[in-house]
Amino acid sequence: MKEIINALVQLQEIDNEIYRYVQQKEQLANTLNEMRDLVGKMEQSVSDKQTKLKDVERWYDQQQEALREYNDRMSKIKASLNAVTKTKDYLVRQKELENLRRHKQSKEEEVEKVRDTINDFRDAIQRDQEKIEALRSETEKEGGATWDQVHQLEELIGEISKRRSHLLPVIPPQILRRYEQVKARRDGVAIVEAVDGSCGGCHLQLRPQVYNVLLRMESIEACPNCNRFVYVSEQTIRILQERQAEAGAEEQA
Repeated sequence: MKEIINALVQLQEIDNEIYRYVQQKEQLANTLNEMRDLVGKMEQSVSDKQTKLKDVERWYDQQQEALREYNDRMSKIKASLNAVTKTKDYLVRQKELENLRRHKQSKEEEVEKVRDTINDFRDAIQRDQEKIEALRSETEKEGGATWDQVHQLEELIGEISKRRSHLLPVIPPQILRRYEQVKARRDGVAIVEAVDGSCGGCHLQLRPQVYNVLLRMESIEACPNCNRFVYVSEQTIRILQERQAEAGAEEQA
């Protein structure tokens, strides 16, 4: 039984080690994926801005065409003034010409503002593209180093897993199944040391009879509250035995 308990303790230590390296590997991969996601989001943002820019540029071109039409109409009216003989007709065309001038001026002011907006938008897109290129370059550089670390961790996890597989034959199948079940339910911890008579997982005070059984390492016991296996380390057992021996010697003296 002592061999099985020691094997379970070693198995938990190995699983803790594997868990730490798996966490490191996932953190590295997540960091790299976050950088890639950021590049993707920035690219999508630039793409959206470019789409909006095209829409504004299309509107700008349409307004430029409208201004050319204003100029054509104004030129035709000016050319026709010399042929007008009636004062009434002349005044009508002058009024029409003045209206066109006023509308054209308003349109030109509007177009000028949009032109400035377009230039600002183009500059912003250019800056964003430069940021994307810099981040993409950094991501590619980090990616190479990160995946090297990930592969190293995977190799390390593989080596540790071999040590784990060597322990499994020592542990009876039904105990191993329970170990895996409890580990899955208890944040990866299936066996804990009993400290001062309490479960090292949930800190429940164990019954004295159970603690005495643990001290003798006669059977595998579980905490009635969290269901984790509990044990007392051999070092603790030796210390308690030494204390008992000292106490006995003092009584005899």
